[in-house]
Amino acid sequence: MSMDSTIVATALYSLHRGVQTSINWAEWTITAYSFGFVLMLPLSDKLSERYGRRRVFLGSVVAFTAASLFCGLATNIYMLIALRALQAAGGAGFTPSATWIVVDHFGPVRDRAVSLFGSIFPVAAMTGPILLHPAMHDHNAIGYESDDAVRSMPCHIAAAAPGRRPATT
Repeated sequence: MSMDSTIVATALYSLHRGVQTSINWAEWTITAYSFGFVLMLPLSDKLSERYGRRRVFLGSVVAFTAASLFCGLATNIYMLIALRALQAAGGAGFTPSATWIVVDHFGPVRDRAVSLFGSIFPVAAMTGPILLHPAMHDHNAIGYESDDAVRSMPCHIAAAAPGRRPATT
């Protein structure tokens, strides 16, 4: 989630050229993501309490992944802005449900586990531009589409793995 914000900030010029829009409209993709995330964060905690943390976590992974794919397929800036808000809504479900899953499963060492979990966010925010900058340095090397549609898919699939229930015999 935090990586996604910084990757898009790095890709703004490419996004601006890719959908033939002004840089001001391209910046709305970051604003829409922030707005969707802040709006859905408290709601996703309530949904986790009501429907279960695992269910909300997996639903968030599916929503985030689907929105990421559709962001890569967006043909205009308005569609991309709306999809970024939906992507953030899915991403907002990760944080409270994943934190509670960590708290539930780590028992007496949960403080250390939550600290390690929390340290992921600033590290991810720093690595977004580092990972994408070499490709975006030449603004025509890759388009904004590969950010959402290709680069993040393995991460989305890996995020769903811990939420899968073990097979029972």
